Amino acid sequence: TALEANRRHLDAIAQYQGAKRISAAGLLDERIAICHSAMGNYAKAIEHIDIAIALDSTDADLYESRANYYGEMGDRAKAIEDLTKYIEFYPEFHYAYYRRGWYKHLDQQHEAAIEDFTLAITLDSTYSYSYDGRGRSYYSLGQMDLAKADFEKILSFDTIPNDNSCASSAYHFLGQDSLAIEYMLRTLEKDST
Repeated sequence: TALEANRRHLDAIAQYQGAKRISAAGLLDERIAICHSAMGNYAKAIEHIDIAIALDSTDADLYESRANYYGEMGDRAKAIEDLTKYIEFYPEFHYAYYRRGWYKHLDQQHEAAIEDFTLAITLDSTYSYSYDGRGRSYYSLGQMDLAKADFEKILSFDTIPNDNSCASSAYHFLGQDSLAIEYMLRTLEKDST
């Protein structure tokens, strides 16, 4: 809404709360959750996304949102649980496997993370973050040849410096820190903000 776009989240929440007196639509609690999240209040965001899920447990996007809120709070187990529910709705969506793999990686579940990253790569072999995550997990397990292969794969197609690039990270893990820094500086030069 316009209030959210102008970062007037408290005003938007007040309007949504007023609308809830008229209708108990889950969309209102979802919007309230988004506002709380934008303000960094993830516990309140979860409180409202839980209400939205109670009103419509078939909306997969609500589970993805809640997984993100749990992730921001550092509760990786619950984030993984919600991403698993999301994947039940959309088993062909590579990004969900990537996200779940990333939380598993952060939780030191490297073998399970590698499985998710590999599924993500199978579904979309051009998504460099999946190779980055899998490479990091291989690295954490000391499987350097496999890690190196993933980082080299990133460099084979992630060649345009931008803020979504994994190439700088790949250079770093390959021990080429001067190239990592150079790539990062080129990315910053392209950033107009």
